[in-house]
Amino acid sequence: MAFSWWLVAILATYSSTWFESSEAIIPSKTFKDVQLFMNTSDQIFHMELDKYKDDGSILISSNKHLQTTNGKETSNLLSFLITSFTQGETTLVYIVDHYRHCIKKFNRKKSKLRTLAGTCATSGYAEGTVGVGRLNRPWGVVIDIRNPDKLLVTDRNNYALRSVDVKTGKLSTVIRLHGLFLPNSLVWAGNDLLVTNYFSISRVSWLTNNQARNTHLVGTTTSGHKLGSFNTAQFSSIVQIAKLEEGKYMVADYGSKRLKLLDMNKRVVGLVCIRESVTESCELSESPLSMLSVGETLYVGTDTRIYELKEKKIRKRLVFKADFDIACYAVIENSAGRKAKMKEIMLTRRTLLQDICAQNCTMSTTLQPSYECRREYLLIQYWPTDTFYPASITEPPQALFHELKNRLGASTLMKALGVYPILSEPVIV
Repeated sequence: MAFSWWLVAILATYSSTWFESSEAIIPSKTFKDVQLFMNTSDQIFHMELDKYKDDGSILISSNKHLQTTNGKETSNLLSFLITSFTQGETTLVYIVDHYRHCIKKFNRKKSKLRTLAGTCATSGYAEGTVGVGRLNRPWGVVIDIRNPDKLLVTDRNNYALRSVDVKTGKLSTVIRLHGLFLPNSLVWAGNDLLVTNYFSISRVSWLTNNQARNTHLVGTTTSGHKLGSFNTAQFSSIVQIAKLEEGKYMVADYGSKRLKLLDMNKRVVGLVCIRESVTESCELSESPLSMLSVGETLYVGTDTRIYELKEKKIRKRLVFKADFDIACYAVIENSAGRKAKMKEIMLTRRTLLQDICAQNCTMSTTLQPSYECRREYLLIQYWPTDTFYPASITEPPQALFHELKNRLGASTLMKALGVYPILSEPVIV
């Protein structure tokens, strides 16, 4: 497990320091320079770069409008509740009319709106063309990457994933039930589709016979807030999922006021955090509803605003590290008392390491000492400092490195523990 991703996650909240011992070995992403992108009286449900304008503007949907905005000027395109949309050709937008139980197609060039699928103003469950097919509170929509002439729609109150032919308007069913529970948001993960199910996330994949299969990925059947492995992580109430970067996805967990990070490779859930001045928080002041990642900028939509977050510049942190070839269960696992004792010991050793640092480095009081187990038998301990170097630096300056090694060697305890200095790898913020 990459040490740096986990280390960033043990951060100070506005009121207290968060320490979860080995269970906090989680990925995290940190942003800074939080700015207000725009005020709105609307709940922002979905955001995408505006393909039609192609000038960096954002197309947003809310409980009142479909709008295009650059943060300073906003134009209303449609006025009704739109939980989601997806853009097809440059001029076309496929829209979910949540309250009227149908899918609509909006031609921006002609400013023409028409019903594409379902029966507007009539809920139900049925397949067929416009006026015959039925939906019940649809929520999310994406273009089917396997066939661009089709849309995939979450039919929330029918607990189903539906398919819409954009040429004929025919509505059909991909999956109903089979683990779907009030499904809403959708995002592609390669050739699979990630679907949010209020408290959990599932993965829809297609077999060789084109039959779809839905399998549980992460989360539970009840509300909660727990980070860590996909097997144990919990969500309060998921509103949207969006891709952050390759292999990593963001989840707007509305009830916990947090943006959570899914690391598909490590199969763990972490946090998207925000640093302001000297404090860093992973809990937002407003509950997130939607996200849009564009380069180094993250846009976050809430009940009343859209925020613009800039990714922090990458730096390397000087860290003291110790490796132990020992069975982890014998030291920390399945024992709250042992974990508490480990925390106490590591904090005491942090004080000793500050004496070793002297004037050359400063032990961090924001990032707590921490540890992890690898392959069940290797216990690794970390003591981060608040001493940073540019990302281009591959190792601590030689003079400092040798001075710290000499001081560590002169300490009977540190020499016995085998503590040594490193720069965090890969680089962390």
